[in-house]
Amino acid sequence: MTEQQIPMLAGKLVEHQNFFGVLSVVDAQWAIQHPQEMIALCVDAIINRANKVVKKLLAFVTTISVDGAKNFVAEDHFNGFEVNTSDKVEVKTSHIGSTFRERFMSKVESVVEPADIKVHKLLINSKDPPIIAELGDVYGTTLTHFWQALKIQGHGQKGKLLTDGRANVSYISDAVDGTPWAVLARWCGGGWFLSALSVVDPVPWLAGFQVCSR
Repeated sequence: MTEQQIPMLAGKLVEHQNFFGVLSVVDAQWAIQHPQEMIALCVDAIINRANKVVKKLLAFVTTISVDGAKNFVAEDHFNGFEVNTSDKVEVKTSHIGSTFRERFMSKVESVVEPADIKVHKLLINSKDPPIIAELGDVYGTTLTHFWQALKIQGHGQKGKLLTDGRANVSYISDAVDGTPWAVLARWCGGGWFLSALSVVDPVPWLAGFQVCSR
């Protein structure tokens, strides 16, 4: 490594520091207290990366073309965060979890451009950190695009999102402190079941579920 590469590498760690968010409190504290050992582990992983057999987690399936918004106010959508399976609403909801309400009800997103959201099939059971690592920088989506994708199949119509009870997972930053959450949408009970789970939740997602990204 050259002397010029060292600050560049350190800068990249700062630039992508949000990926440290998948660490548990205990692991993060260990890394803070043992910086040299942490760096040694990273260096060893980089040096030996070619010798490790990495099993692919995701298979690209399709894209969903979704609209953007000049000003997306979460509480004006999702039926005001109240469950509603009426045929009169754009998106039927059978459940809206408490964490989803607490973390996203006050969410406001401005100047969100239209996008093609990528849909991937989960090939094997996996927790969030390896999924996020495989997706890389494009792992996160917006609440605007999440809503627009749901609206396309708002009454449970067949489409690119699963409507057979299996989960569609998106990673979205909350309105409280910008923490990314695994936001789940699955069709059941005559509407979309919505919830937000920590990306360090110990329970893995099941093979066959779908993951959405930019």
